[in-house]
Amino acid sequence: KYLRTNFTAASWFLISPEYEQTFLIGGKTGFVRGLSGQEVPLFEREFLGGPDNLRGFDYREVGPKTNDQYHENLGGKRFAYLKSEYSVKVHSIVRLVGFFDIGQVKELNNKYLDTKSGGWNSDAGFGLRIHILGAPFRLDFAFPLKTDSYNKKKAPHIVYSFGVSF
Repeated sequence: KYLRTNFTAASWFLISPEYEQTFLIGGKTGFVRGLSGQEVPLFEREFLGGPDNLRGFDYREVGPKTNDQYHENLGGKRFAYLKSEYSVKVHSIVRLVGFFDIGQVKELNNKYLDTKSGGWNSDAGFGLRIHILGAPFRLDFAFPLKTDSYNKKKAPHIVYSFGVSF
């Protein structure tokens, strides 16, 4: 009933072997479209926010919202985000990271990325990666820097997750 297309890319670069300093740059973009005039249901729409993309925003908070007093999340039909992360090993199982994320969620139209009308959200912060049983426990402290017309700047966020993120 609908078509979803996503493209993900990420690359890690060794900056210096001293303290195993690395730099990550990655991103994801995609869209969802109803086939034969079908509307995309709310639970299949695109959202950003949370520990895997825009860490300075609540989970699935970034995207179009209703224009009433409740500002309920509607999600969008296309999205894009980029993230960068600088990491330094401070202990055999602990890494210190600094990061910057930027992304947008929009309705589908003729332009894939709407750069002129704004709509970009960004955040920056720092965090820890603690390797437990071969997988990282990620603990981040993120500050929203720029918000689109759907979102307002809020207080810094503490987000956490367990496992690898690309």
